[in-house]
Amino acid sequence: MREQLGWDRPLKFRRGARQRLRGIELYYDLDWSKHFPDNRAQFRGGKNLAELVIRDCPDGKRPALLLTDRDDVPQGGRQTDVHHVVVINLPQYVTSTEDPGTAQAYLASLLGSGITLAKRFSELTEDEVEQAARWLDEHLDEAALLRWDSNNKQRLELLSRVADAGRPQEDEVEDALGDVERALAALEALESVGPEVAEAIAALATRDDEGEARLELLWALTDDDEGRVIAGELLSARVDERLDDARKAADAFDELLLTSGETAIQHFLEAHPWLLGLDYARVRPRQPVVRGAIDFLLERFDGFHDLLELKSPDDPLFEMVGPKTEIRSPSAFRLSKPLSLALAQVHAYRDILSHETTHAELYGLHNTRDARITILIGRASELTKQEARVLHELNCSLHQVEIVPFDVLARRAHAVLDNVKRYLVTADEQTADDVS
Repeated sequence: MREQLGWDRPLKFRRGARQRLRGIELYYDLDWSKHFPDNRAQFRGGKNLAELVIRDCPDGKRPALLLTDRDDVPQGGRQTDVHHVVVINLPQYVTSTEDPGTAQAYLASLLGSGITLAKRFSELTEDEVEQAARWLDEHLDEAALLRWDSNNKQRLELLSRVADAGRPQEDEVEDALGDVERALAALEALESVGPEVAEAIAALATRDDEGEARLELLWALTDDDEGRVIAGELLSARVDERLDDARKAADAFDELLLTSGETAIQHFLEAHPWLLGLDYARVRPRQPVVRGAIDFLLERFDGFHDLLELKSPDDPLFEMVGPKTEIRSPSAFRLSKPLSLALAQVHAYRDILSHETTHAELYGLHNTRDARITILIGRASELTKQEARVLHELNCSLHQVEIVPFDVLARRAHAVLDNVKRYLVTADEQTADDVS
């Protein structure tokens, strides 16, 4: 991160509070204890700021905040290969207005007069258009429009056309009325819930990032023991639907292996981490470490970590020399270049995780010594029987390292779902026998 941003000070890492900072990645070069005496990763107005950064994050990037207290550092958005980073002067942000929750106004003020640099909005880049739109949201009002049209006929006609284009059609009005009726019916149910739940429901109804809003709602609903019990009962009652969802995800992963590359597969695994194994409590994609970033760092339920290196399904595992026959001489076998590089790389990462002492302070990582390693690469379906046996022998000889073809990972996922289904069927039959 530091190298890609060209940052001239060491950066440390924390995960933002799940509710108050949406769990966003936090990088900082300031004295944490000076600005966060309670040591909690949250600050006044931070929730609104984090939501804005998450909303505006480009596809394929991960949103992050970089907090500083230096006045000489330009604030605003920056891009790395992996992250969409917004640099914020923390003291300025929390004291900028009496209501620092208006992150849009604060970020718009960073544009200054830059909004006037382009002759026409059609000349702006896509990112500049988004910045301009946010700036206008905060600064364009009735008085400004009156000054702008200034009895100019062409501008008045333009405003009229915009108004006509924005006016809802009849079917849109009917849909809106239907939404109102449903909302009124839902309000009756709100009388029996607490203020935190009601606030979360209101946020869900008014925000574009529905997934994040639903997560906020779930946190509110499960904030006490009664809510957690009810949620557990509901999830148990919907186990068949959850299994169907998981089956669809496994089928989609099968299809993805035939049509997509490494980046799309990585995003899919980030969204469906259970495919990597059920013994993990948390999956950290593109986890920064000293001198690099790991594709996936997998936290086990015992608090220790495993490492997963992701290559491409199209990468070969072996490279053969000599004539192509069903049974090759041992001298014909070579590890492929992608696999050789991956083996060297993961051992270097394990060395860093085992011997560097700053991961807890910089990234909040504990228990990273002696990580087990998985390398996802290639397809087992493209191996000959001899190559498959050699892969088995290779895995037997490696210490805490396993080379797994992508289609084997997919088969494991289907096998896990089949076993869960058989267990549920057996349990239901046993319950029926006990009742009878």
